[in-house]
Amino acid sequence: MTSKTLLFDLPNELFPCIFQYLSAIDLLKIFADDKSHRLQTLIRPFISRLDISRESDEWVQNHLSNVLTQHEIVHLRLQSNHLTLIEKHLSANNIQSMQMVEFDASNDNQKQMLDRFGGKLKRLSFVQPEPHEYDNLASLLFRSDSQLERLTLLDYPLYFSVDDIEPCTRLTHLSIVLEGMSSVFLLIQHLPNLQNLKVTMFSQECIVQTPPDIKDVKPCSKLRSVTFKGWIKYFDHIESFFATFGSTIEYLSMDIDCRYYVFNGKKLEHVLLDKMPCLSSLDLIIFSPLANEDSIEIETFKSFSWQKFNPIVYWHDVHAQQHMIFTLPYKSDRFEYFSNEFVSTCVSSQTVSLCFDRVRTLILTNTTPFNFETFLFIEKVFPKVETIKLTHWIIDLLDEDEHENEDHQNVAVMNDDVLADTSLQIPSVKELRIDLSSPFKDYKAFRRFLQIFPNLISLKFQTEQSLLHDILQHEQEDKFIKTALARIEQLDIAFEDEKKPWTDAEIRQLFPKVKNIVKQYTREFGGA
Repeated sequence: MTSKTLLFDLPNELFPCIFQYLSAIDLLKIFADDKSHRLQTLIRPFISRLDISRESDEWVQNHLSNVLTQHEIVHLRLQSNHLTLIEKHLSANNIQSMQMVEFDASNDNQKQMLDRFGGKLKRLSFVQPEPHEYDNLASLLFRSDSQLERLTLLDYPLYFSVDDIEPCTRLTHLSIVLEGMSSVFLLIQHLPNLQNLKVTMFSQECIVQTPPDIKDVKPCSKLRSVTFKGWIKYFDHIESFFATFGSTIEYLSMDIDCRYYVFNGKKLEHVLLDKMPCLSSLDLIIFSPLANEDSIEIETFKSFSWQKFNPIVYWHDVHAQQHMIFTLPYKSDRFEYFSNEFVSTCVSSQTVSLCFDRVRTLILTNTTPFNFETFLFIEKVFPKVETIKLTHWIIDLLDEDEHENEDHQNVAVMNDDVLADTSLQIPSVKELRIDLSSPFKDYKAFRRFLQIFPNLISLKFQTEQSLLHDILQHEQEDKFIKTALARIEQLDIAFEDEKKPWTDAEIRQLFPKVKNIVKQYTREFGGA
């Protein structure tokens, strides 16, 4: 007779191994009726951080009050419209950290709730806000009586004036999107104990950013870690930042777009290293598009000042007029605007072995048709890439040479050596996006992509109906294309606006196992 082992026959040491695969909300639902002291002790560490952002209004109204009463919840992730449903329970609970999903800054009820409870929290962050700026939020968040120690405001820029904010002595960690360096200076002056600053810079081509007012600005004595991302429109503004606040910075990370500007080692040494005597860790990704400059000399990064930091790698695509400098190890999960030129122009300040094992999204630009050597290189040095996006490089909107732009748009995607090969595969790729400045209609390149990425399940591209007709014609006699299309589960396809659009049923004939189809009809092609 075989013995039966019940769940609670297991030793306590095994339960953390089991519970780590369940969310806090799953644990609450599964063990809702079990009140044993042993169980409650075991699950307590796993439910202290509770995510109810996917729960219905009904569940929140009927069950959350009991959860907050019976358990010690220290972190709560929720839809912002749930705030009004649990108002009385929040006031009586010791929640220290909150993450609000889809916060609507134009909703007075949500803003009133934030005003009421935001000041009592130690940590507050916003995720996927409604698509408009955080109107009038600064006065609710930056208050002298605030208990906030960590604040995260991403996705959209926060606009404010000096009259909107008060000194916040408890805030030590801030992640935020701002337009222009003037806002950065203004905030720092009201955060005397700031230690960790992460800023995503938001810039607009047609908007002039005023330079920061450095008169009477005092250094931030506790600032240790700084991260900059986004488009730095005026590099002299960021020079002012390091000249003013750089003396205490120990860690610097920059993943920035410096449009029109190229920097060699001597220039960056003067702007960055000389201003930060305490700097011990440096991570750089500086992308310089629209910079019609000669290649920089990698020797400028071999001075004594650079030797104590990670190796510097540089490459230059003369066709796209773009330059890129980055440190190794490469810290971002995205690598943008990769082309054939990387393989031929890449140089480094020290002997290195290239491997971008953190990169999950690789953005390709066919400034020249991709050759076999480039795909071999991708397969070797991007071992964990999951998404490949084929797009056009950045073009100056003021460029009046229409004929040259048309020539760029007509560059083939692949060389004949790639089309002729059938052996090369990159199995890690699950998603392919083709977002060029003109419709993609090259059947041979499309088929070759399906061969190179044998585990592809998601496909997004802009095309003409002629490509689908070509696929349909070959599918009858080509077993490979039929099998490859049957792997696709997610399809996002944009057509030119034509009189006889394909129906979902017709598309499913080509992609029989697709679970979700997104169709668009547009005459404008090319995107970010």
